Amino acid sequence: MVKQYPYRIFYKNLSSPSSQNGDGDFVHVGTTWVDAGKCRDEANTGKSMINLLDGKAYIFDAIILMPPKGVSLIHGMEIEVREGNEVRLKGKIQRFSRDKFHSRAWL
Repeated sequence: MVKQYPYRIFYKNLSSPSSQNGDGDFVHVGTTWVDAGKCRDEANTGKSMINLLDGKAYIFDAIILMPPKGVSLIHGMEIEVREGNEVRLKGKIQRFSRDKFHSRAWL
């Protein structure tokens, strides 16, 4: 039997406190990856485009499909799609949509 959502999606949590390094730049000290739930990914082999929030057309690398009720992902958020301990896909969210039958995130 084929699973609808065989993988897990994780997002980088940057809400930890930051500190200054020797150059005076602020860096996040305790970055962690948070499990956001089940998903599946599909590569954009046809070079399809989406419109971003600012109206620009964007050729996305992949689309991630998730159950409709779950974590909302934010534009610019770093994510990883994992199969067990293996990272299948990683990148930054370019657009997120929550629909009736699923949620979608474009990378």
